[in-house]
Amino acid sequence: MEGSRADAKHIADELCQAYLSHSLTRRGYSDAIPRTMIAACLSADVSRVFKFLQPLADSFEDLAPDVFHDLIPCLHITARTAYKLFDHLALEIFADGVNWGKIAALYALAGAVAVECVRRNWKRGVRSVYVCFSTFIREHLLEWIVDHDGWNGFMEWSGRRQQRGNDHFWTFAKIVGLVVLGGILLAAFAFGK
Repeated sequence: MEGSRADAKHIADELCQAYLSHSLTRRGYSDAIPRTMIAACLSADVSRVFKFLQPLADSFEDLAPDVFHDLIPCLHITARTAYKLFDHLALEIFADGVNWGKIAALYALAGAVAVECVRRNWKRGVRSVYVCFSTFIREHLLEWIVDHDGWNGFMEWSGRRQQRGNDHFWTFAKIVGLVVLGGILLAAFAFGK
Protein backbone atom coordinates (compact mmCIF):
# COMPACT_ATOMS: atom_id res chain seq x y z
CA MET A 1 0.00 0.00 0.00
CA GLU A 2 1.55 3.25 -1.12
CA GLY A 3 1.73 6.25 1.18
CA SER A 4 1.08 8.98 -1.38
CA ARG A 5 -1.50 11.68 -0.89
CA ALA A 6 -3.61 10.36 -3.79
CA ASP A 7 -3.52 6.80 -2.42
CA ALA A 8 -4.41 7.94 1.10
CA LYS A 9 -7.34 9.98 -0.26
CA HIS A 10 -8.58 7.11 -2.44
CA ILE A 11 -8.47 4.68 0.49
CA ALA A 12 -10.18 7.18 2.82
CA ASP A 13 -12.98 7.66 0.28
CA GLU A 14 -13.47 3.92 -0.29
CA LEU A 15 -13.40 3.32 3.47
CA CYS A 16 -16.10 5.94 3.92
CA GLN A 17 -18.29 4.32 1.28
CA ALA A 18 -17.71 0.90 2.83
CA TYR A 19 -18.37 2.10 6.39
CA LEU A 20 -21.51 4.04 5.46
CA SER A 21 -22.81 0.96 3.63
CA HIS A 22 -21.90 -1.22 6.62
CA SER A 23 -23.52 1.17 9.11
CA LEU A 24 -26.75 1.41 7.11
CA THR A 25 -26.90 -2.37 6.66
CA ARG A 26 -26.18 -2.90 10.36
CA ARG A 27 -29.19 -0.72 11.24
CA GLY A 28 -31.50 -2.39 8.70
CA TYR A 29 -31.30 0.26 5.97
CA SER A 30 -29.41 -1.56 3.23
CA ASP A 31 -32.00 -0.39 0.70
CA ALA A 32 -30.88 3.22 1.35
CA ILE A 33 -27.32 2.69 0.12
CA PRO A 34 -26.86 4.85 -3.00
CA ARG A 35 -26.08 2.85 -6.13
CA THR A 36 -22.92 4.89 -6.64
CA MET A 37 -21.64 3.64 -3.27
CA ILE A 38 -22.30 -0.03 -3.82
CA ALA A 39 -19.04 -1.65 -4.80
CA ALA A 40 -18.80 -5.18 -6.11
CA CYS A 41 -15.79 -5.62 -3.86
CA LEU A 42 -13.26 -3.48 -2.09
CA SER A 43 -9.73 -3.27 -3.40
CA ALA A 44 -7.29 -5.49 -1.49
CA ASP A 45 -5.72 -2.47 0.26
CA VAL A 46 -9.05 -1.02 1.34
CA SER A 47 -10.31 -4.43 2.46
CA ARG A 48 -7.24 -4.87 4.71
CA VAL A 49 -7.72 -1.46 6.32
CA PHE A 50 -11.49 -1.96 6.67
CA LYS A 51 -10.89 -5.12 8.72
CA PHE A 52 -9.21 -2.88 11.32
CA LEU A 53 -11.53 0.13 10.98
CA GLN A 54 -14.94 -1.53 11.04
CA PRO A 55 -14.79 -3.14 14.51
CA LEU A 56 -13.19 -0.03 15.98
CA ALA A 57 -15.78 2.38 14.54
CA ASP A 58 -18.59 -0.04 15.49
CA SER A 59 -17.29 -0.11 19.06
CA PHE A 60 -17.49 3.69 19.23
CA GLU A 61 -21.13 3.53 18.17
CA ASP A 62 -21.86 0.66 20.55
CA LEU A 63 -19.98 2.15 23.50
CA ALA A 64 -21.81 5.45 23.36
CA PRO A 65 -25.19 4.81 21.73
CA ASP A 66 -26.60 7.83 23.53
CA VAL A 67 -24.07 10.02 21.72
CA PHE A 68 -24.33 8.42 18.31
CA HIS A 69 -27.99 7.44 18.14
CA ASP A 70 -29.90 9.41 20.75
CA LEU A 71 -28.39 12.90 20.36
CA ILE A 72 -27.78 12.99 16.62
CA PRO A 73 -31.56 13.04 16.02
CA CYS A 74 -31.57 16.36 17.91
CA LEU A 75 -29.62 17.90 15.06
CA HIS A 76 -31.47 19.66 12.30
CA ILE A 77 -29.86 17.89 9.31
CA THR A 78 -31.02 19.22 5.97
CA ALA A 79 -29.46 19.62 2.54
CA ARG A 80 -28.67 23.22 3.48
CA THR A 81 -27.08 22.46 6.87
CA ALA A 82 -25.41 19.08 6.25
CA TYR A 83 -21.92 20.29 5.32
CA LYS A 84 -21.68 22.99 8.00
CA LEU A 85 -23.04 20.59 10.60
CA PHE A 86 -20.71 17.73 9.73
CA ASP A 87 -17.74 20.11 9.48
CA HIS A 88 -18.58 21.59 12.88
CA LEU A 89 -18.84 18.19 14.56
CA ALA A 90 -15.66 16.93 12.91
CA LEU A 91 -13.68 20.05 13.85
CA GLU A 92 -14.86 19.58 17.44
CA ILE A 93 -13.51 16.02 17.47
CA PHE A 94 -10.09 17.23 16.27
CA ALA A 95 -9.99 20.49 18.25
CA ASP A 96 -7.11 19.32 20.43
CA GLY A 97 -5.22 17.34 17.79
CA VAL A 98 -5.40 14.44 15.39
CA ASN A 99 -4.84 10.77 16.12
CA TRP A 100 -5.96 7.49 14.62
CA GLY A 101 -8.62 6.88 17.26
CA LYS A 102 -10.31 10.16 16.45
CA ILE A 103 -10.18 9.33 12.75
CA ALA A 104 -11.98 6.04 13.51
CA ALA A 105 -14.50 8.01 15.60
CA LEU A 106 -15.10 10.27 12.58
CA TYR A 107 -16.09 7.23 10.51
CA ALA A 108 -18.49 6.20 13.30
CA LEU A 109 -19.95 9.70 13.33
CA ALA A 110 -20.42 9.64 9.54
CA GLY A 111 -22.20 6.28 9.82
CA ALA A 112 -24.51 7.54 12.56
CA VAL A 113 -25.34 10.73 10.66
CA ALA A 114 -26.06 8.71 7.49
CA VAL A 115 -28.44 6.47 9.45
CA GLU A 116 -30.19 9.54 10.85
CA CYS A 117 -30.62 10.95 7.34
CA VAL A 118 -32.40 7.73 6.31
CA ARG A 119 -34.53 7.73 9.47
CA ARG A 120 -35.71 11.21 8.43
CA ASN A 121 -36.61 9.89 4.97
CA TRP A 122 -33.79 11.84 3.36
CA LYS A 123 -31.98 9.01 1.59
CA ARG A 124 -30.05 11.45 -0.60
CA GLY A 125 -28.51 12.67 2.64
CA VAL A 126 -26.31 9.57 2.68
CA ARG A 127 -24.53 10.86 -0.41
CA SER A 128 -24.25 14.29 1.24
CA VAL A 129 -22.61 12.72 4.29
CA TYR A 130 -20.12 10.98 2.01
CA VAL A 131 -19.29 14.25 0.20
CA CYS A 132 -18.95 16.12 3.52
CA PHE A 133 -16.71 13.40 4.93
CA SER A 134 -14.56 13.26 1.83
CA THR A 135 -14.17 17.04 1.79
CA PHE A 136 -13.25 17.11 5.49
CA ILE A 137 -10.61 14.41 5.05
CA ARG A 138 -9.10 16.21 2.07
CA GLU A 139 -9.09 19.63 3.72
CA HIS A 140 -8.14 18.72 7.29
CA LEU A 141 -6.68 15.23 7.72
CA LEU A 142 -5.00 14.03 4.55
CA GLU A 143 -1.59 15.53 5.27
CA TRP A 144 -1.63 14.06 8.79
CA ILE A 145 -2.55 10.62 7.44
CA VAL A 146 0.26 10.72 4.87
CA ASP A 147 2.76 12.02 7.48
CA HIS A 148 1.85 9.12 9.79
CA ASP A 149 2.63 6.33 7.32
CA GLY A 150 -0.70 6.42 5.52
CA TRP A 151 -3.22 3.71 6.24
CA ASN A 152 -0.38 1.32 7.10
CA GLY A 153 0.14 3.57 10.12
CA PHE A 154 -3.50 3.11 11.06
CA MET A 155 -3.24 -0.68 10.85
CA GLU A 156 -0.05 -0.66 12.95
CA TRP A 157 -1.68 1.61 15.56
CA SER A 158 -4.78 -0.57 15.63
CA GLY A 159 -2.68 -3.73 16.00
CA ARG A 160 -0.79 -2.20 18.95
CA ARG A 161 -4.08 -1.13 20.52
CA GLN A 162 -5.39 -4.69 20.27
CA GLN A 163 -2.23 -6.06 21.88
CA ARG A 164 -2.51 -3.65 24.84
CA GLY A 165 -6.03 -4.81 25.52
CA ASN A 166 -9.29 -3.02 25.76
CA ASP A 167 -8.76 -1.04 28.99
CA HIS A 168 -6.82 1.72 27.23
CA PHE A 169 -9.28 1.72 24.37
CA TRP A 170 -12.36 2.10 26.56
CA THR A 171 -10.80 5.05 28.38
CA PHE A 172 -9.89 6.65 25.07
CA ALA A 173 -13.29 5.88 23.57
CA LYS A 174 -15.08 7.49 26.51
CA ILE A 175 -13.00 10.64 26.12
CA VAL A 176 -13.69 10.80 22.38
CA GLY A 177 -17.36 10.10 23.11
CA LEU A 178 -17.48 13.09 25.45
CA VAL A 179 -15.85 15.29 22.81
CA VAL A 180 -18.39 14.13 20.22
CA LEU A 181 -21.18 14.70 22.75
CA GLY A 182 -19.97 18.26 23.29
CA GLY A 183 -19.83 18.85 19.55
CA ILE A 184 -23.32 17.45 19.03
CA LEU A 185 -24.75 19.61 21.81
CA LEU A 186 -23.08 22.72 20.39
CA ALA A 187 -24.25 21.85 16.89
CA ALA A 188 -27.77 21.16 18.14
CA PHE A 189 -27.82 24.61 19.67
CA ALA A 190 -26.23 26.33 16.69
CA PHE A 191 -28.04 24.49 13.88
CA GLY A 192 -31.21 23.31 15.57
CA LYS A 193 -32.89 26.68 15.35
